[in-house]
Amino acid sequence: MFEGFVRFANTAMKNRARRQTQVMLDSLPRSIQKDIGWRWSPDRPSTSSGSRIGWEYI
Repeated sequence: MFEGFVRFANTAMKNRARRQTQVMLDSLPRSIQKDIGWRWSPDRPSTSSGSRIGWEYI
């Protein structure tokens, strides 16, 4: 019983970490995204979401 719960919790934690990483990378300026090869393309719409990360605080 607990093995299933542990497996579920582990998967949930990995998915959350992946989403947080994607949000952080998406909030980087386009020039840096291009340099590191993160989903960059010239026609990609800008990521103008309200959850921008203040990189000066990190």
